[in-house]
Amino acid sequence: MATHKFLDGKAVLVPDKIAGWRTKPGVAIRNWITDTQGSRFAHQQLGLAKKPLRIMMLGSSMVNGGTAVRNDQTISAYLEDDQVEVLNFGTMMYSIDQCLLRYRAELYKYGARELIVGIESGPTDGLKNLYVPFRMRDEANMPFLKPRFELSGGSLKLVPVDPELQLAGVPRSRELLEFLAKHDDFYPHFSNYCRTGFSPLAACYKFLAYKASNLSSYFMPEKGRNDLLLALMAEMVKEGRKHGAEVIFVALPVQTDLAERGVHRFLPDAYARTLRIIQSRDFVVVDGRRALLSSNQPASQLLSEDGIHYKPTANKVIADALRTIVKTMYLKETEGR
Repeated sequence: MATHKFLDGKAVLVPDKIAGWRTKPGVAIRNWITDTQGSRFAHQQLGLAKKPLRIMMLGSSMVNGGTAVRNDQTISAYLEDDQVEVLNFGTMMYSIDQCLLRYRAELYKYGARELIVGIESGPTDGLKNLYVPFRMRDEANMPFLKPRFELSGGSLKLVPVDPELQLAGVPRSRELLEFLAKHDDFYPHFSNYCRTGFSPLAACYKFLAYKASNLSSYFMPEKGRNDLLLALMAEMVKEGRKHGAEVIFVALPVQTDLAERGVHRFLPDAYARTLRIIQSRDFVVVDGRRALLSSNQPASQLLSEDGIHYKPTANKVIADALRTIVKTMYLKETEGR
């Protein structure tokens, strides 16, 4: 069972009380290689910085490259040069709340001068979710539990988790379900499925209603989620500056964000909407879609078969787009000393 494989440390991700899960250190499976701290590296560089500028990358597997590319074909690898070294702590399915928690608890110790945080075009779903299968039923091999923040009166309140304790009783755990019913916005999907999912007619109705709900979210996005996203981004910037690091957010498109044909022509542009939201405040934001489209490369050369992860060509394009802003911020910092 995937849950107990995860709890027993036999997967490429392991339980973590801070962020729900983290990349397992010291793994070498084909393209996937991690160091002793779980960072996906192009060159081993833990300890003190060996180059003038140390950068840390945070985000999901779109940041760490996924399993289809080698370590030296990631965004972080292409960003390195004789002046820059990059630690890549991107972790599968991470949301910005998990990035914030990991950096605040321990990753600040690496002394990065700049943080690059990946933001995907649908960045808010993970922020109101604790149990991944409620949000992504197809992810049968990732039955993980994550913490989340709740925004109340303009203040962020953490809802912590203990995966090893709370997942131990799966699939029979009344306490876990009661906890999720209170704090996971996706719990109603599970609850409704339990009531109707075993009846073919009711299941069909539920499926259509779910699709209609997804479609409506394109046209009527929930403001509360945007407020939570912006609050977490502001907290990420605050936490970075507390430790002498500036933060750069990079918006990362998937295949549907680059599509110009099919049904996507008639739907609101989810990527553009996300970009407007994160650019509405005084954040440093790099537009990954603009960079990819400006490369004039066909989508087949940019996206992997899953339509989400990037091929080496796209990773290099994103790295080149980041390089200019990275170097500019570093020059301003050094001149201001």
